[in-house]
Amino acid sequence: MRTHAFFASLFVFLGVAAGCSQSISGPPATPLGHWQPSKLASDPRAKFERLVPELDKLFADDQRASHVPGMGVGIVLGGEIVYAKGFGLRDVERKRPFEADTPFPIASVTKSFTAMAILRLRDEGKLDLDVPAERYYPPLGRIARATRDSPAITLRMLLSHSSGMPEDNPWGDVTEHFTEQDMAKLLDGAAMSRAPGVAYEYSNLAWGVIGRIVERVSGMPLRDAIRRMVFEPLGMTHTDWSPSAFAKGTVAVGYRGRDRNEDMTASREIAPPAELGVLDSAGSIHTTVRDLLRYVSFHVSAWPARDDAESGPLRRSSVREMQQGVRASSSNEFVRVLTLRSPMPMARLQDGHLKADAGAYGFGLFSHRTCEEDFYVEHAGGLPGYITLMGMLPQKGFGMVVFLNDERAGTRVISRTMNRLREAGLLAAPRVEPLPAMAAVPGAVDQLMTNWNDARARDLLEPTFFRYQSIDAFRERFARLTREHGTCRLEGEPRFVNRMRGRWQVACERGSITFAAGLGPGSKPRVQALEMREDFPPSAALRRAGEASVEMLGRWDDNGAAALFAKDAELARVKKAFTQLAAVHGKCSIERAVESDGATHATFALTCADAPMELTVAVDPTGHATEVTGRPPRSEGAPNCAE
Repeated sequence: MRTHAFFASLFVFLGVAAGCSQSISGPPATPLGHWQPSKLASDPRAKFERLVPELDKLFADDQRASHVPGMGVGIVLGGEIVYAKGFGLRDVERKRPFEADTPFPIASVTKSFTAMAILRLRDEGKLDLDVPAERYYPPLGRIARATRDSPAITLRMLLSHSSGMPEDNPWGDVTEHFTEQDMAKLLDGAAMSRAPGVAYEYSNLAWGVIGRIVERVSGMPLRDAIRRMVFEPLGMTHTDWSPSAFAKGTVAVGYRGRDRNEDMTASREIAPPAELGVLDSAGSIHTTVRDLLRYVSFHVSAWPARDDAESGPLRRSSVREMQQGVRASSSNEFVRVLTLRSPMPMARLQDGHLKADAGAYGFGLFSHRTCEEDFYVEHAGGLPGYITLMGMLPQKGFGMVVFLNDERAGTRVISRTMNRLREAGLLAAPRVEPLPAMAAVPGAVDQLMTNWNDARARDLLEPTFFRYQSIDAFRERFARLTREHGTCRLEGEPRFVNRMRGRWQVACERGSITFAAGLGPGSKPRVQALEMREDFPPSAALRRAGEASVEMLGRWDDNGAAALFAKDAELARVKKAFTQLAAVHGKCSIERAVESDGATHATFALTCADAPMELTVAVDPTGHATEVTGRPPRSEGAPNCAE
């Protein structure tokens, strides 16, 4: 049940010993009602519908260009299933089309379903993630410890691939008809790759153990347990555990290259079916694009945290817990990767931009922080003949699934779809509702700027605030702001990053001021930190330098460059950088200044033919440029990978 990290979109199984359901102390079970996907608001829905022809073409072109026989694609937006289609053929020999309702083995994506069942049992108070897992599955206690000081393996370690069991994807993919007796025998004296709890290492065997724990604690066979605890509450009526559960000829046929030939244009053969036996909890689920989208929709519906009634198979808080990275992940110990001269890069240049990824494994899901998104959740799955990709921006209500019925295939349609939706304004940062005390801060600060009052300032700010600067110094700072900027007014809506911290901007007669504030702890919180950044209109020299730089981007001129830059500038290096920027962005013009101290540096937003850009210019006292830097526009809803 390979993770297929190489193909992931942004970088990418009856106890033999006596055992029965066992309760432990814990929170009471919460009855959860029937769950249904939410509905996307009318305006974003209309925006998305206008993109559908473009997306149809993107997916059809990708299927043809990648030479994969068939592909299934589905999208969730705003929690609603808005797109589900198939492209190409599910069965080449019989010319049967791939459809959104074509059953497909999702391999390791199964793991998150098993994790959901474990967390439901945990929430019901029936097990503990942090006690020795051999309490629930005794054969686990007979492994050979890697070191004398190795701790006992816990469920949390098993769920996060940090049990110390060795990576086993080639073995796990083809362990046909492996029984629990086989697994117990294998665990008896089994060698460990490392001590538990210290590092990530992908183990399908660990998930076989997790599946047996689900059986013992729930009192049901694993497949029945997950069917009742997950499939049925989500309305996944076209999901099961074996190809035999579906009508003959409807399941997608899986293909591979002959004799391991990975060239997609080379001749293909039908891959042999994989029967995983007791490793079913790691990779045996078969489902359709449309059914898996219901599961994805449930995951994104866990955001934001809120007061609404709970519904579905698991508490929203536990769904969010699944998605959080627990153990930093890496593919650098996979045998295939060890053939490389150096480890796989954590960052790379792509289309002239830096792409970086920080990943961690949660409970059956990978969590990533990237240059484009602060929180991306995914898992890929692979079995002989099949690849499944599932990716989510859960905080933004987006999710996507892709099925490919050739194990050699690769695709970037998830990242390309996200880019297009982002450009269309359909992946906006989630709105955070602040505490009333935080919501009142911008107005209170505005009152202090308009009419300072010591008592009002002391009421707004924590007493500890004035341990860092006296109230006299703070009063004078506000007076200076008024002298230098003139009359100011609140501009736009504040942006709150959580319930007790945020920022806002005021527009002034001369420039603008960006404020940021955070509340202190307590039942009646007041402001513990207040920071501000001042911006002034760019000077004439800064604007001239900006305009000249934009002109040089369009057409380099040695004489113009000599006039623009300071004498000690390395013009050959500057020319190379300008040429690279022009190749990526095309012809540009200045739209507006977005940041400036008014005298020495300014950042301009540029409108460009191919891709927007921000251009930062610094000048010396003579007005000559000392630095010119171009970068993609910064987004409030995404990390900034590089200056």
